Amino acid sequence: MAVSGHRTRSIFDRYNIVSEEDLAAAFARNDTYVAERRTEKPRTVALETARRGRSDGEHGRNTDNQTGGEVKVEGPAAVSA
Repeated sequence: MAVSGHRTRSIFDRYNIVSEEDLAAAFARNDTYVAERRTEKPRTVALETARRGRSDGEHGRNTDNQTGGEVKVEGPAAVSA
């Protein structure tokens, strides 16, 4: 169950693949996928590299839609009762 990711035995039994050919094909596809990913350039950036790219005034906070402490409500929730 650790290989397939099933959390319980009952779920494993429900979706159990009994064909050896199906299992071999699945492992072959998985091996191909993993081999392709190894050749790709990593998409992550080290924290130090990311921090060096910021100006002194930035502290990693989400600055989208900041209204100076006020909460902006739009849509049906904006209607007062």
